[in-house]
Amino acid sequence: MDENNIIPMLKQIKSLSSAPYKLEIQGGEPLLRFDLVQKIYDKAVIILGEGQFEFVIATSLSLLKDEMLVWARSKSVHFSTSIDGSHVIHNSHRILRGGDSFELAKRGIEKIRQCLGDSSVATVTTVTNALLSYPEDIVATHIQLGLKDIFVRPVSPYGFANNNGTDEYDITEFMSFYERLLTILSKYHRYGNKLVEHSALIHIKRILNAEYSGYADLKSPSGVVLNSLVFNYDGRIYGSDEARMLQKSNPKIDFSLGTIQSPQFKNSQFHQSVISQSFSLSHPGCYHCAFQPYCGADPCQNISVFGEPVGDKSLSRFCQYHKSMFKLILNHLHKEDDVGLMLKEWVYG
Repeated sequence: MDENNIIPMLKQIKSLSSAPYKLEIQGGEPLLRFDLVQKIYDKAVIILGEGQFEFVIATSLSLLKDEMLVWARSKSVHFSTSIDGSHVIHNSHRILRGGDSFELAKRGIEKIRQCLGDSSVATVTTVTNALLSYPEDIVATHIQLGLKDIFVRPVSPYGFANNNGTDEYDITEFMSFYERLLTILSKYHRYGNKLVEHSALIHIKRILNAEYSGYADLKSPSGVVLNSLVFNYDGRIYGSDEARMLQKSNPKIDFSLGTIQSPQFKNSQFHQSVISQSFSLSHPGCYHCAFQPYCGADPCQNISVFGEPVGDKSLSRFCQYHKSMFKLILNHLHKEDDVGLMLKEWVYG
């Protein structure tokens, strides 16, 4: 990113929303330009106000250095990284030339926990075909790393994790994996290893708390623009990371909101169309669905798969996933089995 864009970017953020703000620095690998990361933070303190924002660095941790942690110690800085299971599986997914990506991530997590505290590092596990057979491996690795939280999600239909469609699988396959994952978590839970899985927790909160709307995928109208903005390295602005990925795969169509120097928040026909067509209450296949009050809309995924913002709910991967999650969670809560009791503890403590 051009350093000249930092101040106008932060001023736009302040003008469009109010504290507390959340700034997440993604890559590539942000630690390659840690000097730029520091400059963004320093300017954010001046423009947004000290203590008025959370600052997240999404990184593989392969370039994490002690001096970076010293810098972060007195600040509201958090790290997010990917963990795909044990040594062999993680390294097969996260190939690092001349290095052991799992060992570097492990060391980084341990250092962050020691220096900044347990809550300063979070992980994401994107489940590819190769991971469907290893729910035990994913849970055991998180526990061995001393983590208390886990966030598991299916592979997206767009973006690099899907590897041009070769990693796609049926949502029924993912839910079979996920049911086994929850069973494994409940077994560890009984013996005091209480690992909270946040995909489930998000869905439970959405059911039990009508005011909970912190997760963009479960918002109607869609969280595109309304829930987040992406300021790209080239200066262009997008309403979500999914919109940015649509731009990558469809370069002839402008999915942006203009540039940092010349934003087009009010004049973007694409985003006006997307938001106006993302009220799930009026969607065929949604308006009569029992889960509609808890669910949301993902117009960018629909554009990616169906070529238009509403999509065919009978074929929608988004719809299949969230309906399956709601059904699974409500079934366990109703039965009050080991998984159901664990889910209740996650909500009520």
